[in-house]
Amino acid sequence: LRLCLDVGHVNAYSKVPAKTWIAESGAYLSHLHIHNNDSSWDTHSALFEGTLPIRELLETAMEKVDVTATLELPDCLPSVKWLLEE
Repeated sequence: LRLCLDVGHVNAYSKVPAKTWIAESGAYLSHLHIHNNDSSWDTHSALFEGTLPIRELLETAMEKVDVTATLELPDCLPSVKWLLEE
């Protein structure tokens, strides 16, 4: 059994920060659903529009061996360009 973690849902509905969820999930973490929001509502905003530190979350997730991700956005292109900027 493995964990699929939606970081936007965590940001909007959990008192535990998304980075902690990722770091503490250990070998159970398998997949991330990635999008951003303002922490009050699950808006599926672009990665650069919201309160989640997306780059930091991705760096934490990349420390794990077998984690895949899905961008859950209405328009992925601006977020993909943003990711490729650095």
